[in-house]
Amino acid sequence: MTSEEGPRGGGFVIPLYREPELPWSYFLIKAASRSPKVLAWSESAVMECVARRLNMDPDALTEEHIERALDGLPDSPVPFLRGLFQLKDLKLPDGTEALQFGESIPQSIPIISQDDLLRDAAIIVQADYGRTGFHALIDAVQEDGPVEPRAAVALVLYCMMLLIG
Repeated sequence: MTSEEGPRGGGFVIPLYREPELPWSYFLIKAASRSPKVLAWSESAVMECVARRLNMDPDALTEEHIERALDGLPDSPVPFLRGLFQLKDLKLPDGTEALQFGESIPQSIPIISQDDLLRDAAIIVQADYGRTGFHALIDAVQEDGPVEPRAAVALVLYCMMLLIG
């Protein structure tokens, strides 16, 4: 599945800034294993998805462009998330449900279930959907310390919704 050029695969892909598109399944695998790459990939996805949303060069993006792109988010994340969960034969959790891992994922768990990771990311997106939630996730992936894979996955979910909004 991987080559010198990077991972390959069909299906749902994440556009990345100055990198080949990344298969969603590969991203989830790496996020579940807490790879530090997921943080960079999620930030890269923001740049590329905003640029595509606004049909402009990603090198010319400013904070104002990101804010303008956020105006194009769908009214609700539920239809997109429901479709994504149906691809995996899973039921979308309600945005008021508790996170599988509580406030944080214990460092003693080296690899997280992809389904639990996706579930928690979907709850995070639903609970604080909108401009504020997006910016909170940007801050979370830029924090020093242990990799918070839920924030990276939730941020990429926002990016994908920017493209379809």
